[in-house]
Amino acid sequence: MAAAGLHTQSPEMTFLLCCARVDVDGKTAQQMQGLLRSGLSWPLLLKQARTQKIMPLVYQSVQTVCPNALPQDIRQTLQRSFLANSFHNRFLTRELLKLLALFAAHHIPAFPYKGSALVVSIYGDLRLRMFGDLDIVVHPQDVMAAQNVLLSQGYRLLHSPQHTAAQRRFHFHLNFKRKDGKVPVELHWAFTPRHWFLPISFEQLQEEAERFRNHKFSQTLPGYTPQTLLARRSVLETVGRFNPILPLLADTDWFLRAAEQDIVMELLPDALVYRRMHQTNITRNAETSQESLVRVVKASLDRRRQEGPSPRPYAFPQSSWRKEKQ
Repeated sequence: MAAAGLHTQSPEMTFLLCCARVDVDGKTAQQMQGLLRSGLSWPLLLKQARTQKIMPLVYQSVQTVCPNALPQDIRQTLQRSFLANSFHNRFLTRELLKLLALFAAHHIPAFPYKGSALVVSIYGDLRLRMFGDLDIVVHPQDVMAAQNVLLSQGYRLLHSPQHTAAQRRFHFHLNFKRKDGKVPVELHWAFTPRHWFLPISFEQLQEEAERFRNHKFSQTLPGYTPQTLLARRSVLETVGRFNPILPLLADTDWFLRAAEQDIVMELLPDALVYRRMHQTNITRNAETSQESLVRVVKASLDRRRQEGPSPRPYAFPQSSWRKEKQ
């Protein structure tokens, strides 16, 4: 049942959420089959799947769970879209590997960004995400040399000379397109505009990649984090808001308060968020982090002591992530 004041989610969107994952578990498969039996608006569902760019995931999930439960024309539409996207992604990836080899031959350090690199790292299958261009990152001092390599391969710059100068001064990438119009390329020398408070540099990423190559933080870890928190409004009304007074660990404080209220919590086995580790992470200040943790834990213990001499244990669950990893 939806929380009071919230709109009920449509069956089509619920079905898409069930499909938007690499692996469909038994419970989700049963939910998909029930939604199919109840009837779905396929034009609306396909429109939303295209908008959210999850057509490949929808096709794979349907093929895995219920390949014969869809109308034939819908199944054929999904299949055609999946095959076309697979061909498109392979085509762009071949061009990406060619360009990276050319940059290496010209002694230009470069690495792919987003696109196929993101698909393989997250989904493990080049066919499962839709992307439309190639993003390549080079060192700022190599931008002109990289541009010349692209021009020599039949790419054209999509900016006027004046716009190009402004892009280099204030922005963080240049746009190219191959002469046949089939391959757009964004040549990056940074990831954020200069006016951003925490710019990310090429050198920082190289150093961090090497430092965390075999570090435990480079592995998938379970955790309670507000970036992926999905809670009913009634839960927020019961637990309260995040404490704005706490300089750090306001999320830890909130999850402790939720556990004290016996709120049912579950951890999904999927990696839902990636965090960049760098020298300016606020929580890297050990003294400040420890002080905040002591403050948060003491406040929780004080609340639990009010229950009596034998307060109940925290209601944190045995996560499904831990079960699968054992």
